[in-house]
Amino acid sequence: MALPACVVLLSMVAVCAAPEAVFCGGAGTTIDGVPALSGTRVFVPSVLRTPKGQFSELLLPGNSIRLLEDSGSRYLGNRMELLTGGVTLNTKTGFSVESGCMTATPDSKDAAHYTVQVLQKTVYVSVLEGEIAVRSQKSVRVKAGRTVAVFCGLPKQEIVFAGNNLPAKVIMGAAAAATPLALLPKSDMSAEGPSRQ
Repeated sequence: MALPACVVLLSMVAVCAAPEAVFCGGAGTTIDGVPALSGTRVFVPSVLRTPKGQFSELLLPGNSIRLLEDSGSRYLGNRMELLTGGVTLNTKTGFSVESGCMTATPDSKDAAHYTVQVLQKTVYVSVLEGEIAVRSQKSVRVKAGRTVAVFCGLPKQEIVFAGNNLPAKVIMGAAAAATPLALLPKSDMSAEGPSRQ
């Protein structure tokens, strides 16, 4: 049974140890405005865009980055800049995501699985596994099963915990429908810092 081209190239990337990734799948995805083929090598600072209804993957040693539908992101070697839409990451190397006013960084010693999504001027970080440091004008640690909203459009750039096991999709749906986040249970709405969790 033959291995997919993206897996073979990923093995080559690991041997070369270069800050490049391998693109897999996703019809309609572009890299720097050019239609991408599965197995394409991606270099810093390439911009990847996925169309509506499609997702793609970016693979590099110790990391799998799923580019969600209708998203735009810039690959920066050991981190990703999310321009629009969202990404889901599985990382064993501390691969981080920047978007708007915030940076989400996992502990490089532990595995982490997390999603970062942007809607208008608010960035949502949902942690599925591990612990993520979310930094804006202040910093909080987000544990598995938690979601935070970072309000980049506000002068204070507030970071608000949005509940346990509450996926960003639910919060984003409320935001898109112009439903205030105050409808979430008040016990889960806090701007907890690292020492208060």
